[in-house]
Amino acid sequence: MKLLATVSNADNFLSSTTTTPYEWWSLIIAALAVFLSIAIPVTQFLVKKFKRLKISIIPFEQTALTMLFNESGSYIKLLICLECKNQDTTIKKIHVNIIRDCDNQSCALEWSTLESIYVNWFGTNTSNRINSVSYARPFKIKADTLEPFIIEFSGNGSIALKDFCINRNKQLQRFIQFSNQKFETPDDICKKYKAASSEYTEMVSELSEYFFWKAGTYTIKIDILHDLNKTTSSKFSFVLSDDESKLLEKNIDSTIFGRLYENTPIPMIFNVVNKPLS
Repeated sequence: MKLLATVSNADNFLSSTTTTPYEWWSLIIAALAVFLSIAIPVTQFLVKKFKRLKISIIPFEQTALTMLFNESGSYIKLLICLECKNQDTTIKKIHVNIIRDCDNQSCALEWSTLESIYVNWFGTNTSNRINSVSYARPFKIKADTLEPFIIEFSGNGSIALKDFCINRNKQLQRFIQFSNQKFETPDDICKKYKAASSEYTEMVSELSEYFFWKAGTYTIKIDILHDLNKTTSSKFSFVLSDDESKLLEKNIDSTIFGRLYENTPIPMIFNVVNKPLS
C-alpha cells in the first residue's frame, strides 16, 4: 500500500510540473518581448552612430551675399542656412576663399562675427532697428535640423589698414590746421584737399591695393571645419557688374573722408552690393 501511495504521489508531482503548450508559448513571447525591448534601442543607437554626417550649405534666396569695402578693406557678409543630417555636429570654424575668375586673384576671409537673424523694430520708425551681434565662436547643430546664420567674414585688411587710418587722420587734421584756408563744410574740406594735396592721390593708391571688387565672375568656396578636424566644402558663383564695381569703388573716397562727416546730420555713405549665389 505504501508503495502504491508513493507511485501515485510521484505521478501527481510529474503531472503538476509538466508545462503545457500554452505556457511554453507564453514563455517564448515574453522572452521575445524582452529581446526586442533591448535590441530595438541598441539597433537605433548603432544605426545613428554609424550613419554618415552630412552638412549642406543653403544660401538665402535673394541676398545671400553682401559685398563691402571700408576701413576694414574688402570683405563680405553671408546669409546662409546650415543643414545637418544624421548626427549632431560642432562647427569649429568657417572661412571662405573668393576667386576672381578673369585673373585668378583670390581673397581669403575668416569668420569674425555672427549676427542675429531676428530683427526687432521699436515704434513706427524703421530706422530704429536693433540686431544683436556676437563674436564668431564654435556652436553645435543638432542632427536633422536646419539653422540660419548671418556671418560676417573679415580679412587681413582689417589689421593692415589700421596704420593707414591713423596716418589719414593725422594728414587731414594737419591740412585743416595749417593750410591757411577757410573751410565751411566737410564737403569743402574734401574738395580743397583733393585739389591741393598730393597725399590724396597716395591714399587712393594705397586703398586701391585692398579693393578686390572688380567687375567679373567670381567663385566663392566655403570651408566648414567641424568635429575632429573634418572639413566640408561647397562652391558657389556670382557675377559683379561694372556699375556695381564702380558703386563699391566710391567707398574709397568714403574711407578717406568719412570721419569728417561723423558729427554731421548726414554721414558719408558706404555703398554695399547684395547678390544671390548660384
